[in-house]
Amino acid sequence: MRWWQKWNDKFFEESKLKDLGLRVQLGHGGMKCPYPLAGPADFVVFDCYGVHHINIDFCDCVGAASKYTQLMRVKWFPATSDHPKTCFAFDMLDLFHKLMLQGKLTLYDFYHSILHVSDNLQLERVVICTLLFLIEETLS
Repeated sequence: MRWWQKWNDKFFEESKLKDLGLRVQLGHGGMKCPYPLAGPADFVVFDCYGVHHINIDFCDCVGAASKYTQLMRVKWFPATSDHPKTCFAFDMLDLFHKLMLQGKLTLYDFYHSILHVSDNLQLERVVICTLLFLIEETLS
């Protein structure tokens, strides 16, 4: 949330990427899909720059890859394989892996550091406790 702001006729205010109109189309190499399938309204992507709430469309064409595969192709690791609502960028997972090996950083500390990048005052609290377990299982 930190880098995206919207003018409200008086000043710039913090805004989510989804509120600015960002819509990520999966499949078709980012091009427009003739049969888009809207993703969950509360879709979240974690990366090295913080936590991002975005709008996402999956490709629903005949013979299209699964939602899981479509996310993996854009280098986002989904939290679940069935109905993903949360993803982790490969770059973020790689950074955590390196910090864990070299600096003995705990997952708890890394997770809260990523939250502070997005919202240092924690005005918008994100409570996702199962994510810590999922990342830990994925990287071990």
